[in-house]
Amino acid sequence: MKYLIVLLSFLLLMPVGASGQTDGEEEGDSRIVPVRNKIYLYKNRGGNIGLCFGDDGVFIIDTQFEDISEDLLKDIRKFTKEPIKYVLNTHHHGDHTGGNSNMANEGATIVAHGNVRTNLMNAIETSPNKIHETVLPKITIDQTMTFYLNREEIVVTHLKNAHTDGDVLVHFTKANVIHTGDVFISGKYPFIDVENGGTVSGYMEGLEQILGLGNRDTKFIPGHGNVSTFEDVKNLKLLLENIYNRVKFQHLNGKNEQQILAMSEITAEYDRQGYGEGFITTERFLKTIYDAVAFDYNRADRDRRARQIEDIRKKQNAAKANKDNKGEKGDD
Repeated sequence: MKYLIVLLSFLLLMPVGASGQTDGEEEGDSRIVPVRNKIYLYKNRGGNIGLCFGDDGVFIIDTQFEDISEDLLKDIRKFTKEPIKYVLNTHHHGDHTGGNSNMANEGATIVAHGNVRTNLMNAIETSPNKIHETVLPKITIDQTMTFYLNREEIVVTHLKNAHTDGDVLVHFTKANVIHTGDVFISGKYPFIDVENGGTVSGYMEGLEQILGLGNRDTKFIPGHGNVSTFEDVKNLKLLLENIYNRVKFQHLNGKNEQQILAMSEITAEYDRQGYGEGFITTERFLKTIYDAVAFDYNRADRDRRARQIEDIRKKQNAAKANKDNKGEKGDD
């Protein structure tokens, strides 16, 4: 099932006109937005691309879709003639890796977490359409990796089981800029890809790691949305905690899945701000949270385990009593 989801995610996100977790204003709107120093956000269609320019070459974070590559290259050439040196994928989804092959053809070395390579290899092996192997990372990350490029220290850190099983964040330490991939998105409910290793708890821990690396002066490039602040990241973490706790309260007080998913008041304050108007609807997001809570706090399962433990104790006590009785008879 996991391989099928990987394939579907990759294929559905690749064609022209398809959309991943993307903002409506991004559709067909190609533009480079200054972030700080020589770091830029590139918007077109798909996940946000990060760009770092300098004498050592161009460092690219994610590549959106294959069909935007020509526009991306044209826009890069407005800023620099230096070669495309590296592409760093924040995860494997097609709206972040679709242009990998075209960038590799430009001479770029593709870098990503090891699970990204594994997921893309699975897609290549099972796809009815030809996906060229140049999409694959040539260098893989385990936990951390540091690039010293364009007078920047670029620290890449794996975020375990957050949006997927292969997420990384990219920290430009001198510029104080962090590209978060889809472990943080701006103003919308996030997609937590459970079928590919994502978890609600891991996503919240990922946001905590992002906040731990940043400060009030940090500029954050989200996986989708506009350049954001420390408070924006903090607010998404608070949103997840609030909704999780509200769902947990209802679950532990006996409400079933259907009843909880019908409670619009759980997400009302965020829905009024437009969070449910993105790729992930309110209903889909709430279902993800419910499934996580039910897994973490399954009362029926806990009761069953408690009964099993009690039965074991009764059997142990009965066996001990029987042994003691036999001992007393032997003494007689």
